[in-house]
Amino acid sequence: MHNKKWQWWLTWRVIPILGISLLLYAADDVKMKLTDSAGVSEFAVQDSTGASVFRVNSDGNVTLGAWQGTNIAVANGGTGQATANAAFNALAPTQTGNAGKFLTTDATNTSWGTSVSGAIINLNASSNFATNINTGTSTGAVSIGNASATGISEQVGTGNYTLNGTTASNYTIGASTTTGTMTIGGTAQTGAITLGSSSGTQTLNLGTGAGASIVRIATGAGNNDITIGGGTVAAGNGVRIGIGKFTVNKSVAPTIGLNANTTATVAQILDAGVIGFAASAARTLTFPTAQGATGLVQALPGTPAVGDTFTFVVFNTGTFAVTLVAGAGGTIVNTNTISSTTGSRVVTCRVTGVTAGSETISIY
Repeated sequence: MHNKKWQWWLTWRVIPILGISLLLYAADDVKMKLTDSAGVSEFAVQDSTGASVFRVNSDGNVTLGAWQGTNIAVANGGTGQATANAAFNALAPTQTGNAGKFLTTDATNTSWGTSVSGAIINLNASSNFATNINTGTSTGAVSIGNASATGISEQVGTGNYTLNGTTASNYTIGASTTTGTMTIGGTAQTGAITLGSSSGTQTLNLGTGAGASIVRIATGAGNNDITIGGGTVAAGNGVRIGIGKFTVNKSVAPTIGLNANTTATVAQILDAGVIGFAASAARTLTFPTAQGATGLVQALPGTPAVGDTFTFVVFNTGTFAVTLVAGAGGTIVNTNTISSTTGSRVVTCRVTGVTAGSETISIY
């Protein structure tokens, strides 16, 4: 009987109004096929009115009916929940004790990550990758911070910050109607700030608005080195001081009333800028050395170059003249005498050599 092929055919109308045909076919197995009066293969259950309440098509898909069973558990491929939010929570890591956290992954499993308070965003905090914000070709705006935010801060690490573009670009730091402070550079690190590039025309506007402006550059307690201007004498190259008052603060008080032969110090010339005599006999004022680590040239700000100049004032209220004497590395080019009683002279010094230990200046 095991290998015997057999089949039988039965057409049976259980209820004539339903028009159901039942086909049984056996060939080592039994198959059942139900069709409607139009010959469409399906299985249907009808209510007392003859309306279908449940239907399965020939592919085994339920085409009509409502789920009335128990929610399918996670272990069986479901969520065990009846709503979308509850279903998500069932699949996500536990919610308890994780308020304010965000969903993250270690490339294998999901977990909750802790966000940094204060709306701080770390871009490439631990990777050597470039982060691009709004790098498209169309017009766009990137806003960092808001009216009540603390601002933008860099902590730990080194890096370069570049504001540039292939076309004309405007960069605005601070608003036009509020009071704010822009600090560039840290309190304990060494760094360089470059405004403008090595080629092309660059315009840097500081405090050019209609309101009152306060611009402070290098006002810290450390050593400050400021270089303004380029390295050529082309027309238009230089520094222009517009309408208004211009002051230079000299923190060292001038030495006055001298009545003896005196060798000036670097501080008296560069930091005080004024030396006064009351000569009751012929006196001399000898320049400090221009050479070495303690000399005039290396005491100048930045990296001294040939052509750098500095000035100071010598006056005499006495009845005898005061004669200027050059120190090591110095050469007096102009007259070396400061006349008596009403004598006053602005002395200009020009750097003529910057070889370390052999610096030279000309005194006018």
